Amino acid sequence: MKQEAVIIVAGGAGERTQKNTPKQFVEINNKAIIIYSVEKFIQYNEEMIVVIVCHEKYIKHCHKLIEKYFKGNINIINGGETRFHSVKNGLEYLNKINFSGIVGIHDAARPCLSVQLIKRCFEDAQQYKNAIPAIPLYESVREIKNNSNTTINRNRFVIVQTPQCAIFSIIYKAFQKEYQEIFTDEANVLESYGEQMYLCEGERENIKVTYPIDFKIAETILQNKKNE
Repeated sequence: MKQEAVIIVAGGAGERTQKNTPKQFVEINNKAIIIYSVEKFIQYNEEMIVVIVCHEKYIKHCHKLIEKYFKGNINIINGGETRFHSVKNGLEYLNKINFSGIVGIHDAARPCLSVQLIKRCFEDAQQYKNAIPAIPLYESVREIKNNSNTTINRNRFVIVQTPQCAIFSIIYKAFQKEYQEIFTDEANVLESYGEQMYLCEGERENIKVTYPIDFKIAETILQNKKNE
């Protein structure tokens, strides 16, 4: 079987969620958000190398949580100052164990993804060197500029999700670049390295839990999936 790995980014403090606990450790339907994310990747490929990048303050908590649900080799390492630095730490870990294959980077706070989405992203990355899941905009959008605003064609834009997958050797080299503020996701970094991004079909249910209302939405989605 070809090598596959996922770096789950769980280094955020979750300030916007108005919770005392970082969002990735908040429970939905009696299970921490991050557990849903890890479970899906293991369901897709039980040999998947899983690297969780976590804020050093919550490393022990993350270890206890993971050990409660998984017996396999789940690797938990320190995160960095930004998402870019956290992902780079994960890539450096994979490089040290001589990983070669497709790696996906996934937000721990996206618990509602499906196995089908993971499969699509990894297979497309194998064919096109990378795969970025995206969904079309469905609301009207206006651009604010010079104290005025104007409508823009929403068909020219998409909403980007995770897991963002790429051939490891390429994304590892891309992350050797100096950090820039525009590096808000892996696609930005790969693009700055000269790679053409391949957009694959995302999922509307693959929401990122960010604001308080998102917990209720995710709870409904996950309960529906459980009942399917």
